[in-house]
Amino acid sequence: MTEPRMCKGSIILDLVKVIKNFKDQPWQNYLLPQDLEIINGMVIPTAWYPIESYQRMGLAVFKLIAKGNSQAATAFGRASLEEMLKGPYRFHLQRNNPFEAVQKFLDLRRPLFNFSQWAVQKTGENGLKVRILDFGEWDTGVELFLLLLGACFQGLVEHNGGKQVKLQTREEGASADKTLIFDLQWS
Repeated sequence: MTEPRMCKGSIILDLVKVIKNFKDQPWQNYLLPQDLEIINGMVIPTAWYPIESYQRMGLAVFKLIAKGNSQAATAFGRASLEEMLKGPYRFHLQRNNPFEAVQKFLDLRRPLFNFSQWAVQKTGENGLKVRILDFGEWDTGVELFLLLLGACFQGLVEHNGGKQVKLQTREEGASADKTLIFDLQWS
């Protein structure tokens, strides 16, 4: 039997805050009782939570608060990055080198999941490709994840000197063996 896919509480805290701030929304249409139990309990940043709950919370916020607007999701991803750049991680992420900054960002995020592999490769002087392997099966929300994480990568490249950053995302492979790809180019 494979180990359940989990994420650290620190990654779901922002979603929980949004859900708690908008109590009047029909969250039960998107969330299961076990998700609501997490939200109504105390989320411990270092504790492990099911990745499926994280996925459902993110999708619920996207559908109910962002109204399915991809620009709002991108703005949320950028805001998350800005918070990281204000906090104790700023020294790790200010590299003046987009490739190194993205690599460090992924290194910092690696302990937040008990699954998946991340790889970054240079694709030229002003380009890089991020591959997320062993991603697992997500029922829904992969597009949202691509938007959020893509916004973080774009912001990191810009923050580290990249101009006119272009991002292309895609999925490769079958559902169970899906690989997510983020291609970034800049001037």
